[in-house]
Amino acid sequence: EAAMAGAPVDDLIPVNTPPTAEHAEMLGSRLRTLEETLLDPSRTLLNVRLPAGEVEPVWALRQEDGTFEVESIPLRSNEFAVGDIVKAEDVDGDLVVTEQVKRSGNSVIRMEVSNSLELDDIHAELRARGCDSEGDGTALAVHVPAEVPYAPVFHYLNEGHRADRWSFDEAVLRHEREVQPAKGKLRPSRPPSGGRT
Repeated sequence: EAAMAGAPVDDLIPVNTPPTAEHAEMLGSRLRTLEETLLDPSRTLLNVRLPAGEVEPVWALRQEDGTFEVESIPLRSNEFAVGDIVKAEDVDGDLVVTEQVKRSGNSVIRMEVSNSLELDDIHAELRARGCDSEGDGTALAVHVPAEVPYAPVFHYLNEGHRADRWSFDEAVLRHEREVQPAKGKLRPSRPPSGGRT
């Protein structure tokens, strides 16, 4: 509230980000999400198995048939995306994903950002292209909804990669890439016999 009003924040609990209105809005959104999640018994944490015996927790919404819809962007798993429907079983008090029931059509892109000072700009640039993103430091997971055209997103990712702003990996790609015409196929390399140049 202080940051939104432009008031001093010196006497408040410190938050490791500049006290701007944009950051305050982002923090408020995350706090609302946590509040809704904690107060809604249908939302729960699932553990997704990773290689080497590790697990990644993801938020999910319990469905009437006992399955779960993945709600948070997986930061490490290469199997699931937001909106996927999965089954889970209780293992020593934790719900562990056992199988995928239905794919959402959404994609997940992983980014490793070179300069942490660019994170706010990158989140905003991704939002402008219809993509949500979550991060752990300079590691970002990007949710690309099925209805969002992938070609502009890929172009943005590729341009940033070429400029050494980040590296990226298409962790769960369910979009089709834009097909580029093969070089040399746009026109004949020489005119047909008897033709003019």
